[in-house]
Amino acid sequence: MVLKYGGLASQTVKRRYLDLFAAHGVEPQRLELLPSSSYAEYLATYHQVDVTLDSFPFSGSVTTCEALWMGVPVVTCPFETFASRHSLSHLSNVGLTETIAHDLHEYVELAVSLVGNPPRLAALRAGMRERMAASPLCDGKRFAANLASLLRGVWGRESK
Repeated sequence: MVLKYGGLASQTVKRRYLDLFAAHGVEPQRLELLPSSSYAEYLATYHQVDVTLDSFPFSGSVTTCEALWMGVPVVTCPFETFASRHSLSHLSNVGLTETIAHDLHEYVELAVSLVGNPPRLAALRAGMRERMAASPLCDGKRFAANLASLLRGVWGRESK
């Protein structure tokens, strides 16, 4: 498992994370704890990753988009709050709903099944950037037209 976080430059913080994982039976050699880096290095780290596990209760937003752009599928488990549903929206827009879990048990099952099935994982990864580029997430003209339409509607109601 790779974790990348600015605080991991501190050996005290790194030790705390290792201890927390150890308390749950995760051996230190199974973890790669990386501090922050340049943006280019950050994106290059995705080449070391098979699957991104979305966080909860606050899901990824930009992080999810970056993972998808770098060809890495994201497994998410949305809850009821807005903050937990960003990845749900992004994955739905990209058409990757098969990595959206309905509960935490399914979240684990999806992640394990993906990493345990290299051909399926490779198929998901193939063309991920093109898939994202063709999705509503990257359709700036459509977004701008919809936003302009909404703003005109609000302006029209306000000016009456």
